[in-house]
Amino acid sequence: MADPQTTLSMPTAAFLTTCDFVGGRVLDAGCGSKPYKRLFPGCDWVGLDVRPVGDVEGDIHELPFPDEEFDCVICTEVLHLCAWPQVAMKQMARVLKPGGYIIVTVPNTSEEDEATLFNIKLRGLTVLLEMGGFSGVQIGTEGRLFKQEWQDFSRYTKYGVSQPPDIEGWLKQMDTRYPSVTIAVARKESHVDVDDAQG
Repeated sequence: MADPQTTLSMPTAAFLTTCDFVGGRVLDAGCGSKPYKRLFPGCDWVGLDVRPVGDVEGDIHELPFPDEEFDCVICTEVLHLCAWPQVAMKQMARVLKPGGYIIVTVPNTSEEDEATLFNIKLRGLTVLLEMGGFSGVQIGTEGRLFKQEWQDFSRYTKYGVSQPPDIEGWLKQMDTRYPSVTIAVARKESHVDVDDAQG
């Protein structure tokens, strides 16, 4: 699901390396080039993608793994591309062991992004996790979307862009309202029925 040329997202990497939820056998659902695998050399990391870029080629809507196979599931910037994100969430719950954690990120996408099927916000991500059978949802935002965009734009000197003296305050305010990613962590408490996980 993820772009096979995916590069490491700094807000996501910072979160993953400071939390205690990643360990054991890990499913990277929609892995792209598996940019986070190198941060966890002690894990048994399994990357799944719909294209032949991961360890397993498969669909997140119908995961080709037995029930309760993984200790942790990571799904970074994939759900907004899924036709049925609630089915994908239930499938990830199915393959996660009871007591295991899921870590999900969704980007703050623009309306013009044609690949995006769903612009999932904080409340929507919480509901998807709860529908998937997860509890103890912890959710937050990371990244500085506007400041990064401004820096990327203003470094092109051919545009003759200069930074107004009062823009730092505005950028901070906008980055608070529109972060680059939403990150959620939740725990699977019990077995997820396979029939329920199909939709």
